[in-house]
Amino acid sequence: MSSLDTSHSDNNTNSNTSYLDAYKTLLKHRHWIVAFSGGLDSTVLLHSVSEFLQSLHLSQLTSDQLTNDQLKDQASSTSTDDFTIPSLSAIHINHQLQSVSADWEKHCQSVCEQLSVPLTIKKVAVANEGKGLESAARQARYIAFEEQLAAYSTSRPQDNSNISYSAEADSVLLMGHHANDQAETLLMRLFRGAGTRGAAAMPMQRSLGKSQIARPLLHCTRANLAAYAVLNELPYIEDPSNTDESFDRNFVRQQVLPKLEARWPSVVTLLNRYSEHASGDSELLADLARLDLQTVDASEASVVGSKAYGVSLSITACLDLSLKRRGNLLRYWLSAQQLNMPSTAQMAQIDNLLLSASSGAIVQLGAYRLCPYRDRLYLLREDTLFQLSQALDKNMAWTFGESMTINGLGTLLVSEEPQLRDDGEVTSEVASEVASEDSVGLREGVYTLGRKRDGLHFRYRGMSRSVKKCFNEHGIPPWLRDHYPLLYAGDELAAIPGILVCDNHSMVGACALDWQWD
Repeated sequence: MSSLDTSHSDNNTNSNTSYLDAYKTLLKHRHWIVAFSGGLDSTVLLHSVSEFLQSLHLSQLTSDQLTNDQLKDQASSTSTDDFTIPSLSAIHINHQLQSVSADWEKHCQSVCEQLSVPLTIKKVAVANEGKGLESAARQARYIAFEEQLAAYSTSRPQDNSNISYSAEADSVLLMGHHANDQAETLLMRLFRGAGTRGAAAMPMQRSLGKSQIARPLLHCTRANLAAYAVLNELPYIEDPSNTDESFDRNFVRQQVLPKLEARWPSVVTLLNRYSEHASGDSELLADLARLDLQTVDASEASVVGSKAYGVSLSITACLDLSLKRRGNLLRYWLSAQQLNMPSTAQMAQIDNLLLSASSGAIVQLGAYRLCPYRDRLYLLREDTLFQLSQALDKNMAWTFGESMTINGLGTLLVSEEPQLRDDGEVTSEVASEVASEDSVGLREGVYTLGRKRDGLHFRYRGMSRSVKKCFNEHGIPPWLRDHYPLLYAGDELAAIPGILVCDNHSMVGACALDWQWD
């Protein structure tokens, strides 16, 4: 197998096999899936990976059976005693955007058959919803990739080795991104005003769902890959859309980068080096954010233990940090929740939210919203709020004395009743436990669960109270108040589970209620 020229020297003349080293780092994964479009990059990736794994199988034969010196050298440098040789397959995504997409499928099938690599073909529907065709195609493609990785992890074949694998090590998706791709990505992000994290561009490896994506050719140039394809007589597809300069990446590839290379021949190498520096700086900033998170962590959210409340940060602790450090923490925290990086304008809105801390103010971040309440900044998912609004859309009958779960909302919990004498008095064994007003429970009756009604009042401890004031006193966040389940006896409020039982329906030592959000 001919090697790829992966030198990072300015004259780019030295040849090494660093891509093989990248392959070796992936041997912890049991199955490799190559993202195979049929183009130059993925064709070289699939071929070189197939050759590499074949060399490992050959290493298990006796040394006198090895006839290819280069394969013998590769095999001898990689012991197979500490791992099971991964299985290999490929996946081709048909975006159905080109009239020749069916021909591309056939080409990919032919290549995989020649290499004896199983191929999965997935057709995806690209929904351009204002984000641009490139972005929409990428989103559809990555959803299909994640599904394929998950499908393998749940149906993986068992082996007889004694090696322990984590769930993340089950499968890895290999992609053919190379040094030119990295340079283009960096330039486009800089043109959009990216910060340090954006300038780090594409990592060699990252998570996708519960699996991993790897880019083992990231240190190889496009010229390296083209030379490899020629030497190995590899046929590949030329996508005509790659010449359409209305797409940003194609414009950078066709117009910007060639002009830079004409003036500075080593610009691709230098841009990749800058991305590596930015990646290191980004890791340091992430380390700092993790330290700060220990101070302004979501401890209250963990006590609440509910996605309905959302994860949260201490507003006071956030404001104790400098503006730049606070911004670094917030970006890290939001990224950890799988949100896209906020824009500069959005970060300014978030900072204003912290400074004002008005309980009615929000900042919308796509499918999420940030809401301040009682010195906490909460991050809420819109779909969670929608589920809450739909879960109790009408009153529900409740069987007295039994716990009840409402899907998408939570569980009404009922504790065991204290022992009562025939005359209804509490026995001496539990008298001390129910002597206080806190032990007052809900007397037996016919009740329904429903939502809060406007202007709802009740009597508690002899005084008229409003549900709104009660929720405020007990720290129920505004976004939950319309969805908090209440117990009614007919049209009259009987209890607010987990908070109180109204006077007209209470009895010492009776049924104790609590509410637990999903």
